[in-house]
Amino acid sequence: MPRTAVKIWSMFLVAAMSVVGIVSSGVENSPAQAANASWFNPGQIISDNAFYNSRNMSVAEIQRFLDEKVAECKADASRPGCLKNYRLSTPAVAGTTGRCSSVPAKRNITAAEVIYDVAIACGISPKVLIVKLQKEQGLVTSTNPSPRAYEFALGMDCPDTPSGCSAASAGFFWQLYKGAGQLQWYSNPAGSFTWLKPGATISRPYQANNAACGSQSFVLENKATAALYYYTPYVPNQTALANLYGTGNACSAYGNRNFFRDYTDWFGSTIGGSFLIRGEGQNTFLIVNETKFRIISPELITSLSPLGPVGIVPKAHLQRFTTAGDMTGLARNAVTNKYFFIHNGSRLAFATCEEVAAWGLNCANAVTLNASQVSVLAVGEPMSKLVGKFIVENGTLRAAPSPSPSVSPSPSVSPSPSVSPSPSVSPSPSVSPSPSVSPSPSVSPTPTPTPTPGEFLTYTVVQGDTLRGIAARFGRTTQRLMKLNNITNENSIFPGQVLKIRKISAAPVYTPPVSGGTTRYTVVAGDSLSGIAARFGTTTLRLMNLNNITNANLIRVGQVLIISETSGVNSQPAPAATTTPSATYTVVAGDSLSGIAARFGTTTRNLMTLNGITNANLIRVGQVLKLR
Repeated sequence: MPRTAVKIWSMFLVAAMSVVGIVSSGVENSPAQAANASWFNPGQIISDNAFYNSRNMSVAEIQRFLDEKVAECKADASRPGCLKNYRLSTPAVAGTTGRCSSVPAKRNITAAEVIYDVAIACGISPKVLIVKLQKEQGLVTSTNPSPRAYEFALGMDCPDTPSGCSAASAGFFWQLYKGAGQLQWYSNPAGSFTWLKPGATISRPYQANNAACGSQSFVLENKATAALYYYTPYVPNQTALANLYGTGNACSAYGNRNFFRDYTDWFGSTIGGSFLIRGEGQNTFLIVNETKFRIISPELITSLSPLGPVGIVPKAHLQRFTTAGDMTGLARNAVTNKYFFIHNGSRLAFATCEEVAAWGLNCANAVTLNASQVSVLAVGEPMSKLVGKFIVENGTLRAAPSPSPSVSPSPSVSPSPSVSPSPSVSPSPSVSPSPSVSPSPSVSPTPTPTPTPGEFLTYTVVQGDTLRGIAARFGRTTQRLMKLNNITNENSIFPGQVLKIRKISAAPVYTPPVSGGTTRYTVVAGDSLSGIAARFGTTTLRLMNLNNITNANLIRVGQVLIISETSGVNSQPAPAATTTPSATYTVVAGDSLSGIAARFGTTTRNLMTLNGITNANLIRVGQVLKLR
């Protein structure tokens, strides 16, 4: 973005001061220091998938994160208050092509809601926006931020003059909305993007206004990193990197170094975009500092979702982490040294290691999580309250076997990964929460819906729930639940709230296999092929192959899909064999090639080969990709 020389020098000073905590008065620093300077790659500071994933945190997760970063706000009465408590009203804004979409006016909302709304509107990760707020003004950890810190929050259109930011860009909302829009614009070839082109060798100076300090040349690998250099056009020298959590020398600049450091400490791998990563194989890992733990249970991956989403990384990046074995749900807080069990995105506390042992676990095998990782997990019930209701089996929490001999469980079908059980609600085998999926004893139960006379079910919200997750669990859409329950903001549900859920008049048909035959499912309103695939533990691409579907976006209500097909006597005859068509997918805003590959159960390299793509970072909206 255009900046004056004075502003550029000011940015250098702000970045340097942020190292010693004097950007804004009263800064609480996280005890976690996970970043390794040797892993800083000037050509790819952060991956495109991590940078442009605008839905990798919910409002509740953003708020929990901000709450953890400032344990006690010490703001003066004359100041705006800490970011975690900051509230404001935001205007209605018409969107601009290539930058941000339109947003409605809102009254008295939290900073967390503003961050979320801007992330969605502008297509920039809320994690990136949080780190930028810290990098520019130290707002995230400040216990007593100044009005100026909010006015200059992202440094957008803010020359270092008495007049401050331009009137059109001043204030917390406009700083985020216009700053995020500028970051998005940098990725647009119609914008400034042609200046720093991925794949080209570029040179960045070490410091402003001092050519004698030198520069570094390197291959620019992706557009997200180009956006960071447009915003802060310097690369850290070796002295700054050698003292990653301190200061360098007179030729050091800290902005992009601090971005890499803070993102790594707070959110994990800048390549995978989270603490959960996977290579091109099937194994998913939790990373803690430079160590990775294999997660062998799909239920545990779901329980760890606040630490995600799962990021796909190159094999070379995955191999940089030391493998420490497999993990269970047992973890230890590195700060408090307390033990807890991870379930449904929550941490369920143990009082002692003796209690841990009573559940068949061993404190010595707990994975130690840092403060940032612990902070995103909601506080759940203590494990002592679950005795008799749940058991630990294969490292995950499951419902205790039902004592009723009259209940015959349905065929085992894996639920959608977005559906997480709540330990505070006992399952009822007589009610199936999703019309298409019946949980087996081997699958953790979801909170039980309560049937009511007539056309509705009711469901009571528990801690950790999201409206999107509840909708997926019951086979409905988020919009339908919002309309039925007069909800205007999908992020505003709360524990104890009772939601109405309309029964489906003609129940969708799930046909279990007979003697190893064919499993079928009938599509209902609100279904998507990827959602059905996740619900049945298969892949979108497999369903497309089995049902001769060429466009994953085109399925219809009432359509009968083959879910699985094995040799033996079929409950219904399989469709006659035909030549497999060429499946395609049309790229939409926010897509990445690695994300599309993961969604359809293939690899980035395979998609590149099929579609003649030479740079995985260069796909465009509307582009039609072959999937096989």
